[in-house]
This record gives sequence, C-alpha cells and structure tokens, in this order.
Amino acid sequence: MKTDDSDTSARRQLIRAAKQREREQGRRGLRRLPPRPRRPEGIRREYRSDIRRLVKRQGEEINRILKPELESFLVEAGTRGDAEYSDSWSDRVGEIMEAVRSNLSNDVQGLEERLPEYANRITEHTDEDVKRQLRAVVGVSPTLTRSIDDKVDSWVATNSSLIRTLNEEQIGEVERIVQREVRRGSSVREITRKINKQVNNGNYRAERIARTESGQLYAQISRERNRELGISKFEWVTARDERVRDQHDAWGGHKFEWDNPPDGVRPGEPINCRCSARSDVDGLLDELEAE
Repeated sequence: MKTDDSDTSARRQLIRAAKQREREQGRRGLRRLPPRPRRPEGIRREYRSDIRRLVKRQGEEINRILKPELESFLVEAGTRGDAEYSDSWSDRVGEIMEAVRSNLSNDVQGLEERLPEYANRITEHTDEDVKRQLRAVVGVSPTLTRSIDDKVDSWVATNSSLIRTLNEEQIGEVERIVQREVRRGSSVREITRKINKQVNNGNYRAERIARTESGQLYAQISRERNRELGISKFEWVTARDERVRDQHDAWGGHKFEWDNPPDGVRPGEPINCRCSARSDVDGLLDELEAE
C-alpha cells in the first residue's frame, strides 16, 4: 500500500468506524469520489450585505451633511467669480468629513462585533463540508477536535482592519474629491457625480472583501481538517464558468499536496477566487481495502 497520508488519531478513529460500518453494511450507497465541496456562499452573501449596509450609511451621511454645503464651498472658494475669496471652506470640508467619521463609528463597531459570529459560522460550515465529503466515501463522519482558534482569531483581526480601512479610505477619498474639485471650480453636479461614484465603489469593495475573506477562512480550515485526518492531498475544483482564471482552470481536476500547492496557493486563497478543494480519499480507500 502506497500513500503519503499521515497516521493521526483522528484518522485511526475514522478508519476503525468505517471498517465497522463496512462489515455491517458493505459499501452499499457509498462513492469512491467525494461530492463537490460547498463553499459558504450563504454566509458570504450575509457578510457582503452587512458591509454594504456600512457603505449605505456612508452615503446617507454624506448626502445629509456634505452635499448641501457644496454650493457654499464653491462660493467661498471664489472659483466661480460670484463672491469674495475665503479660505475657510477647506477647513469646513475637513470638519464635515470628521463629523461623518464620528457618525459612522457605531456602525463600524457594530460590524466588528459581529465578525466572531461570521468566523464561527464559516468554521462550522467547513467542518460539516469536510464531514460530508468523507461520509459519502466511507459511510461515517470523522471526529474533528483540533483547535483552530488561531485561524479564527487571525481572521477576525484581519477583517476588523479591512472594515476600518474601507470606512476610512472611502471617507478620505470623498474629502479629496471635494477639495480638488472645488479648487478647480467644478459644478455641484460634477462634484456630486464623482462623490456618488466613489461611494458606489464601496459596494464592489464589500463584495471583494466578503468573497475573498470567507473563501480564505474556508480554505484554511479545510486544510487543517484534512491534515487532522492525515489527508495529504486535495483535488483542485473550479467554479466551472467563464470567470475562472486561466491558471486555475488548468489546475482544475488535478491533485496537489496541501503543504505544496501549485505556485504556493490553494483554492479559495487568492483575491476573489471561487475555487475549492476536494479531499483526496485514495489513501483512505487503500487502507479500507487492505484487509
């Protein structure tokens, strides 16, 4: 029997339970290839919606306290020739944007406080997905007990930083737009158009954060659970559509080592990657068939 898999306590327990099940029921109803992995898409969509609510609140505050002042900024700046020049407008822009930051602080904090729940739900989803794949092949669910608290804590810290950065960068860019366009003497309509474009860009960033971060935690926990079960390899599974990267499409259907993936990346880890990893169960099946 040739296998690169590791001998772990969780693997031994799974093999014992699988052999007992096979003695009692044979391999009736079982598969030799696990079903396709299921990414945590429902959780991703909820997380995206949560971030988009923050973006919406940014837009609401900007509409409420910044846009009504655009006309007066242009007048005070003297760029339209309809008033004497005053340099106080620039300071007022900064003060208004600081008020926007302050008004959004509770929204940012509330989203950060929900991050541990998202991380735990992705963890539970991933654990069940690994169990589902193995159950379809050996007929029993593995027992997964190894702590992945460090992965969860790191994910929460990273996403907290991403949310704060998203909020700060959006507000900072709107302030730069106003400062620049008022100096140029742009119309209120043109300034408003550019502000709206920047605010709407936050929705794209929300999608990227939610997809990338949920996929990365799913990938990391999948790897840890497979290693816990002594499974050393995975099959690269793509989303099977035209948006799949050419390189990822080429890797699709091929097997790689968890600790030596192609180009150093695993499915779901690159930004916006929608690929996933299917457990390579050949070694498990070899052990079951050895006796």
